[in-house]
Amino acid sequence: LDQQPRYVLPQSRALPAAFPPDVSMFAGATITDTAFFREPGLESFLMIYLVDDSDEDVLTYYRQAFQDRGWLVQDTAAFGVEGRIDFRDDLADIQGDVVAEPLAADPSYTRVQLQVQINPARQPVDAGESPSGQTPSDGASPGASPGASPGETP
Repeated sequence: LDQQPRYVLPQSRALPAAFPPDVSMFAGATITDTAFFREPGLESFLMIYLVDDSDEDVLTYYRQAFQDRGWLVQDTAAFGVEGRIDFRDDLADIQGDVVAEPLAADPSYTRVQLQVQINPARQPVDAGESPSGQTPSDGASPGASPGASPGETP
């Protein structure tokens, strides 16, 4: 059997400057596409990135990171092979969804679509703090940087 060469990741794009610091990117993410949209009372961000972890690893990470912040997280109906969670804080000042599925061109990668909508007047919690202002004691911080391991603080 001829084995096809592994998909070659493009160079990662930067996060938009206004991307909320209390929503982390999964460690090792290669950002392939970004979008930003502003309208009165709402700012929307879309990040599409690739990782070489499983879709379940990605969803588990975000589920835990958002729950650690005290946000509501719900598994929602998926289409085909994708997994999806929706999230929001108590005031709905920040909400969105995470969709993860194997990359069609190379299923050893997971394609992640992270959509975030925020009220621009909201006060974000610092990336390394829980909503109560305390630093998480278990080392799991939803403020992980792209170079950190999932749950590792930058």
